[in-house]
Amino acid sequence: KWSRILPTVATSVPTARAFTQIATPGQQGGAKQLAVLIGGAAFECFDLPTPCKVPQPLNDVWTMDVAPKETSGTDKMAEFDGENDIIVINLPVWCADVESMSVFWMDAWVFPINRGFNKAILFDAYQVNAGVRSSSLRWYMESRTDGNVYISLILNPGNAQVLVKEWGPLQHNFLGFWHHVTVTLRFARIFTTTSSSPAVTIPQAFLFVDGERVAASSQGQDFLNIDLAGSL
Repeated sequence: KWSRILPTVATSVPTARAFTQIATPGQQGGAKQLAVLIGGAAFECFDLPTPCKVPQPLNDVWTMDVAPKETSGTDKMAEFDGENDIIVINLPVWCADVESMSVFWMDAWVFPINRGFNKAILFDAYQVNAGVRSSSLRWYMESRTDGNVYISLILNPGNAQVLVKEWGPLQHNFLGFWHHVTVTLRFARIFTTTSSSPAVTIPQAFLFVDGERVAASSQGQDFLNIDLAGSL
């Protein structure tokens, strides 16, 4: 039996699930890009007093308006001048759970211009405890004296920072044009017989510009030598 969830119920949201499918039928009614979530399987039953052995199927359909049409040309959430604009996103607490970590990605549209050889921060991923910022991962863009542009990923920005990975040189038309930049990290856990707490590493880190994967340079250290468990 399939159950239909009406999108007009503001407090109703899909439950956490796996193995689901999302279809985008395109513009429908007042939505620019309607998304339809179909079925999947629930895994909360693994935490019940009598746990299940396999994920339980969810026979439901959800519709989500992921991009509503603007009511006018002045209907804007924010406006950016490109000088010092910062967007802060607070992630759920479970993102710091070692057992929940798998793949992390961020993307943005950027319009880089040449302003000398300064470093321009693209993304910062960090945790704040009691108002104090802990160690973090930072992606930054840099123009260098060889005339090329590079993007670097560092751990713990500052005096003790570690260059983890570097991509580039980027294409020569990177400056002065709009580009879609995406970074992805794949987390891994390393268990040992001497500790019940696994080490957390990032065996893979990728950079994509306008949908094309950017090759890494020879600079940087291997993520497998860095344990991030204490920095989540």
